[in-house]
Amino acid sequence: MILRDKTLISNELMTLKDEFQKRTEIMHAEHQAEKDTMERKMEEMQERIKELENAQAVQSKNEDERKGEQKHLWQLQAKASEEAYVEAKKEMEGLKTLLQTRTLEVEDLEKQLATKLNESKQFVTMKKMMQTKTMQLQKLRERLEMYEPPDVVPTADEDAEEEKEKEEELT
Repeated sequence: MILRDKTLISNELMTLKDEFQKRTEIMHAEHQAEKDTMERKMEEMQERIKELENAQAVQSKNEDERKGEQKHLWQLQAKASEEAYVEAKKEMEGLKTLLQTRTLEVEDLEKQLATKLNESKQFVTMKKMMQTKTMQLQKLRERLEMYEPPDVVPTADEDAEEEKEKEEELT
C-alpha cells in the first residue's frame, strides 16, 4: 500500500517535472522571440536617436552661422559711417529676429521629435509588452511555488548552470 502510494507520488512528481520542463522550454522560446522583437525595436529607436542627433547638428551649425553673421555685422558697424551703421543695425535686428524664429523652430522640432519617440507605437507597444510579460512571469512563479517550496525553486543562475551541464553532456 505504502509502496504503491510512493510509486504514484513518484509518477506524479515525474509528470510535474516533465510539465515544468516543457513550460520552461516554451518560456525560453517566447523569451527569445521577445528578445528578437525588442532588438529590432531597439534598432529602430537608435535610428530615431540618430535623427535627433542630426537635428542637433543642424542646430549647432545654425548657431555657428549665427555667430559668424553676428561677427560680420560687428565688423560692418566698426567700418561703416553713421548712415551705414544705422542700416547695419537694422539688418542685425532683422537677423536677430530671424535667429530667434529659427531657434524657436528648432526647439519646437526637437520637442516634436521627443514627443513622437515617446508616443510612437513601437515604444508604447514595447512598454505594454514588457509589463504583460512581467505579470506572466510573476504568475508562473506563483504557480511554481505551489509545486515546489521557495527554497527548492532554482534561480536563474542555477538554470543557466544546468543548461551548460546539459550542453557539455551532449558534446
